[in-house]
Amino acid sequence: MNFKMKSETKREIIIMLIVFLTMIFIIQGMANDYNERKIQELKTEKQELETERDEMFELFKKEIYDGAVMNFSPISTAPIVDSHEAGRTEKNSKGGLPVGSGIKTEISFYSEWDSCHNRTPEGCLTASGKIAKVGMVATNLYPFGTTLKVGDEIYTVEDRTAKKYSHRIDIWTGMGEEAYQLAKANGIQYKQVKIIK
Repeated sequence: MNFKMKSETKREIIIMLIVFLTMIFIIQGMANDYNERKIQELKTEKQELETERDEMFELFKKEIYDGAVMNFSPISTAPIVDSHEAGRTEKNSKGGLPVGSGIKTEISFYSEWDSCHNRTPEGCLTASGKIAKVGMVATNLYPFGTTLKVGDEIYTVEDRTAKKYSHRIDIWTGMGEEAYQLAKANGIQYKQVKIIK
């Protein structure tokens, strides 16, 4: 009798162990499936983000290199009143103004935090291929390398603005939060701009 009971108890324990191990295998399999699905979802999301990033970068390059740079025609002697009119008037090799002349222009400010579209280990790459630094400006009114006097400060054109801002000059304020806050604080201004060379 005792032997029979012990055998039945052993059999019940073995059955319970088998059921328990089966449940563990099932749960583990479900967990593996879930992990694989999550990994696949993350991979898909990463690919979508990378595709979106690449599309935005291509759009930015197209805006800068295909659309934003104005075509400069032969020298014009027509007077230019302001930068908006300059955008609608024939341009000479310096954007419609002889060297030394001046024009009242809309001035804005930008920094790393709001306008670094092409980041490199060295810093923010401008449309001219140079690393952005204080003393550079972005504008579509003048060719790269043009030296401008904006108010009392001297700047060099090394970057381009979006096409809708082709009438203005955007002054680079630098890297980091302080430069960003400075750009915000300066807002939009109107200053006399002269071509130095």
